[in-house]
Amino acid sequence: MSVAPEALLKFDVDLVDALDVPVSTEAPPHVHPFGSPTFGLLPLAGPEDGTGFVAIWTADRDGFDYDPIPEPEAAFILSGVLRLTPVGGESVDVTAGEGYRLPEGWAGRIEAVEPVTKVYVLL
Repeated sequence: MSVAPEALLKFDVDLVDALDVPVSTEAPPHVHPFGSPTFGLLPLAGPEDGTGFVAIWTADRDGFDYDPIPEPEAAFILSGVLRLTPVGGESVDVTAGEGYRLPEGWAGRIEAVEPVTKVYVLL
């Protein structure tokens, strides 16, 4: 199923589970994979390089070290467990049914503790 950017899109967990989220091979320059994560990205709206970008993101294991992020990010976890560890700070696990917001300039590690699916937006 493909998503037309101009179409109204109502989604729930069942629809997201049915979507074919393409495997991504490139991460933004401020994102550095660790371990051997397999991750997917399905853009839903907005420009891919900034404010207003909305996407479904998946990762099966391991994760990513983030340099300071260029814009704030807000996300909602649809399935799995994501661990957020800011540089010099304590880890926080975010599970299905929960969300988070990262401020501009946040740096740290994002790790798929369990295979995870999230919807996120760059603010």
